[in-house]
Amino acid sequence: MYIQQFLFDLWRSDIINLAVVEYIEKSIVSSLKNQFIVLWNLLTQNQKKALRLVAESGGKGIYTAEYLQRVGFNSGSVLQRALSALIEKEILSINDSYQFQDAML
Repeated sequence: MYIQQFLFDLWRSDIINLAVVEYIEKSIVSSLKNQFIVLWNLLTQNQKKALRLVAESGGKGIYTAEYLQRVGFNSGSVLQRALSALIEKEILSINDSYQFQDAML
């Protein structure tokens, strides 16, 4: 979806150079900023911690004591509930590891 938007904006441009490419990239990110802020504000503290954990770890090995302590989880079950809620909200998905469904987020 973002690639389509990027290429459409690039196609509409009269000039194609690095400045135009960077401008289009920034405009797409900027247009999503408010949406992501609203989404972030609707999450619980544990869900925010879980997202940080997935971002820091790449979604693998997140149940280790080191990672749990780093973000402030007391137990793996609390993390599991937060991850389940994020999967239900379609913010994360899981295959071999936890991944953000929206690459821009």
